[in-house]
Amino acid sequence: MSCLLVAGCDPAPDATSPESTPEVTASLPTSADPSGPQPVDIYQAEKLGQVEYAQLLRRNTCLAEAGYPQNLTTMMEYRPQGNYLRFHPLNYLGFASEEDARERGMNRDRPAEPPYIISFDPGYDATLERCEAQAWSSLGDDARATYEAYVNLGSQVNDVIVARVRPVLRAGVASLIECLEQNGFVFRGTDEERAGVGLLNLAPYFVTTGHYEPTQEDWEPERVPGTVQVSPPVVAQDWIPSPEERELAVAVYRCDQQTGRLDEAWAAHHAQVEAIGRFESTFAELNPKLDALAAEASAIIAAR
Repeated sequence: MSCLLVAGCDPAPDATSPESTPEVTASLPTSADPSGPQPVDIYQAEKLGQVEYAQLLRRNTCLAEAGYPQNLTTMMEYRPQGNYLRFHPLNYLGFASEEDARERGMNRDRPAEPPYIISFDPGYDATLERCEAQAWSSLGDDARATYEAYVNLGSQVNDVIVARVRPVLRAGVASLIECLEQNGFVFRGTDEERAGVGLLNLAPYFVTTGHYEPTQEDWEPERVPGTVQVSPPVVAQDWIPSPEERELAVAVYRCDQQTGRLDEAWAAHHAQVEAIGRFESTFAELNPKLDALAAEASAIIAAR
């Protein structure tokens, strides 16, 4: 699934998607508070994630029954999926307080992920293709078409939002760099880099950054024909900021209080109202279909 292309293409880890579709309102909150309803909540991301997980579960079960248990045995438990279309200050390097900035630094923790599975077995490849189609068919004749249409709908809404937010984001980065320099930090890059740097790549241009713990060892599969290779688990990693990075993060928080960078980004992002209005009839058509699919998917997940 695509994600909002404003700060490194990472969906906000704390974002949630309500089960019901809230009323769309054009009123604009006075600050960049992510806790309230947003127009893009009409995009039912959690239900979409349930359908995707149920399809993968059935696909992987089919693979296991055909003699390929790797996908099923390494499949992680279901995790509710956040709505990547929602505004969240974390997407813009926003901090709740100086203490929050000093604690988190300029990067994010990484969650655990399932192992990588790489096939050198034509039999596995053919079975995977068959099980993929079979899993979708088991959810209903139009399940795959509904899922793909809904993913595409989210991408179209995202494109509208990005078009509004991108120039505001670029201006916000420029004002942030200027504010940091006024507070004694030195930008260690070229003029070209200054003009093009993104938020998630900003810190190394000012300070020596931290590191992830524990380390994740690189993995290379053994390219043996007729085998299916499974990597070690991808472990959760905590970001440990350097002392200099912590102070930079505090300065970012203070600059945001001075410049209103996050509120300007939120105001631009609130063009969601226009984006949703443009696709309202498509949501009205697809949401009931997704509701039915998600109800079945939820039962499949609960029975695992």
